[in-house]
Amino acid sequence: FVLFQMNTSVVPKETLKIIAESVGVTNISDELAQKMASDVEYRIREVASEAIKFMNHSKRARMTTEDVNDALRLRNVEPLYGYASKNPLNFRRVAGTDLFYVDDREYDFKEILNAPLAKCPRDVTFTAHWLAVEGVQPAIPQNPPVVVEPEEVLQEHQKATLELPGAVVKNIVKHTLSSELQLYYNTTTNAIMGENKQLQDAALQSLQNDPGVQQLLPYLVQFVEDKVILNIRKLPVLTSLMKTVKALLENQRIHIEPYLHQMMPPVMTCLVGKKLCGKPTEDHWTLRDRSAAIVALICSKYSGAYTNLKPRISKTLLHAFLDSSKPLCTHYGGIVGLHALGPYSVKALVLPNISAYMKLLQPALDAEGQRGFDARKCYDALLSAAGSCLHYFVSNAPKVQEAGEAPSLSTSIEYYDELYSIFGEGLMSYLPQQDLAPAI
Repeated sequence: FVLFQMNTSVVPKETLKIIAESVGVTNISDELAQKMASDVEYRIREVASEAIKFMNHSKRARMTTEDVNDALRLRNVEPLYGYASKNPLNFRRVAGTDLFYVDDREYDFKEILNAPLAKCPRDVTFTAHWLAVEGVQPAIPQNPPVVVEPEEVLQEHQKATLELPGAVVKNIVKHTLSSELQLYYNTTTNAIMGENKQLQDAALQSLQNDPGVQQLLPYLVQFVEDKVILNIRKLPVLTSLMKTVKALLENQRIHIEPYLHQMMPPVMTCLVGKKLCGKPTEDHWTLRDRSAAIVALICSKYSGAYTNLKPRISKTLLHAFLDSSKPLCTHYGGIVGLHALGPYSVKALVLPNISAYMKLLQPALDAEGQRGFDARKCYDALLSAAGSCLHYFVSNAPKVQEAGEAPSLSTSIEYYDELYSIFGEGLMSYLPQQDLAPAI
């Protein structure tokens, strides 16, 4: 047999001799160069195989220089440097040989020194913007554009879906009401908005006791919210709507907690709103008193489950009470609202600010006409709130002391001289005479 040795190496032996001469090794025989070429090819194939693995794990179809560097690190070989540029390398052939080199550009230091300086980078900044407002994405440059498919594309997609075997397209489920509930809703809302007193009382009685109102609850709450906005200066309509809210709150057979966030804005509007009637001579004070009672009812029923409910309402009412830019009717709403929340709210929020507020109210008390009348209403509301607070702590002095709340009693008594200097003998009617001397 005759064995033929074929040169299958992809690295020519001449290349090995040139590389050896570049590092100072000369006089390499052809046989040694051939064997070294075979070993170099094996090492190159090994590194390329590992680089392909890194490329596949990176979910890419194109090998990069980083893949080769990672393969070299895996084999404990120092990675290559200087070939991480994305620009292609331009190789040139040495004339008369098979040697190639990279054509690097030569830079002149004078050209670099005389070149204009680059602009300074901007400071890192950030801005805030809304991603969505009530579920709708604003059309601003910071947000990605909303891609809306044309109606023709949607129809074609639906048609293609229907053509699939076994595909079933379901329509969007809507909250539907039976014809009986729709009739009940229309009859009730018409009675509330109507002028027939008998029908309105019957509708309110039904809302207060009927357990079937639960399914209509979101519609009724939305009805109240919309009608308050549309009839902000129609006093009879606002009064009927507040009666509706109170009837729903007093219904023990329905679960109204999920809708409190929708009910509070219209109630607070009817309590501290600037104008709740067409003429200032109309009795909007009764509406504010009714709204204050509703606020107190909500706090008494749900402040245990929602601990921040009463503090937030108190903060809003205190702002309405002390804001000098608000009209006197808004001040009245803040006072009666805090009064309705109880004596502790009056002691903590009204009594410490009553002297400062009286300095603001005194010029209006001396005025005539509607402004003087409004100021007198605020004065009476302050007298009622302060008197009721003192009456509570004086009448319940033994109970308060047994409960360990003696500081609250003493604090309230300390305000007595100040309140007496403001209200005078009018304050005495709120205090029990038999308990006044020993308590004070």
